[in-house]
Amino acid sequence: MLELLRPDLYVASLEDVDLDALAARGIKGLLIDRDKTLTAWRSREVSAARREWVAAARERFALCVVSNTIFYRGVRAVGDSLGVPVVVRWGLGRKPFPGAFRAGLARIGVAPNEAAMIGDQLLTDIAGAKLQGLFTVLVEPVQGREFPGTELIRPLERMLLRRWGLHPQGRSDGDQRP
Repeated sequence: MLELLRPDLYVASLEDVDLDALAARGIKGLLIDRDKTLTAWRSREVSAARREWVAAARERFALCVVSNTIFYRGVRAVGDSLGVPVVVRWGLGRKPFPGAFRAGLARIGVAPNEAAMIGDQLLTDIAGAKLQGLFTVLVEPVQGREFPGTELIRPLERMLLRRWGLHPQGRSDGDQRP
């Protein structure tokens, strides 16, 4: 059961996701979490490095930002600034439930086995994507405040990552290839 939470790839940040390696796996579409993956929690600011990564990814993959927030306008502003469609779900339609993933995949027209989910949380982003048959990429959370419920879960996530012996890989660490 815990293997459902184990990411296929674990990297230090979004910018460390190797687009060549994803393409080599047959990935055609990327679902990307917003809060703590693409931006700080509830922020509309995307760093220059992440903007560059998204621009490079858009040249090769269909992209969609998928978020659980109730603040649709903020997610929409981020998506619009990057030229990427967004899916916002709450309640039983949110991650880890199937609704958000299915809506994101439908939005970009990609089958689950040709898609990857990139996010910062094991219990929502990784588990939900694995249940839908997506390749999963865990990133270290963007620094700063976070949703109080997420703060409660972080120690469990860190314990699981230690148990599995997983450490975030970055380009300077020798690239962990999917």
